[in-house]
Amino acid sequence: MAEVVVFGVVAADVVLRVRRIPAPGGHVNAEALGWRTGGSSANVACGLSTAGHHVRLVGPVGTDSMGGHLLAGLGQCGVDTEYCFRAGAGSPRTLILLDDTGERTIIAVDSGAGPSSFLPVRGPDLRSADCVYIEGYTRYPAGTAAEAEPALLVTSPPVPGAATWPATVVVGSETQYGDVTSARDV
Repeated sequence: MAEVVVFGVVAADVVLRVRRIPAPGGHVNAEALGWRTGGSSANVACGLSTAGHHVRLVGPVGTDSMGGHLLAGLGQCGVDTEYCFRAGAGSPRTLILLDDTGERTIIAVDSGAGPSSFLPVRGPDLRSADCVYIEGYTRYPAGTAAEAEPALLVTSPPVPGAATWPATVVVGSETQYGDVTSARDV
């Protein structure tokens, strides 16, 4: 069993099944599949915890009632939420459109002002971690990586113009990699 620390945001995913993703100005009917605890970091944390690893999630949840539901969902998956904290904002919500081929389209819903910080006042000791997943250095300082040596460091692809992006493994979608490649070609 590995010791894993995940840095990231927890969101409420509202999932809708559609026959196809609508074209601009188009209209489609949808089947509501319900809501679930989501966000890429929460998905990583829940998956690894369910597989038997000890996972600590570090990041904000909203101060609204949904924040409590999100923490409960993480707990049901066995995720250690000691380092999650209530941010001064509503819980992020994401609309997930799932088409017949299984492809998903994600629409982030603005929940108002974002949290003033993505780091807790007190964080976990990363020296004992086997693996650290960082959602992105746009929210977490690159110095977080130095604290995690010699752990396996996993992160999303760098944003265009990033000066440093420490990682052992970079995991992302084809679109994210396309954004990075096109930014380098400019």
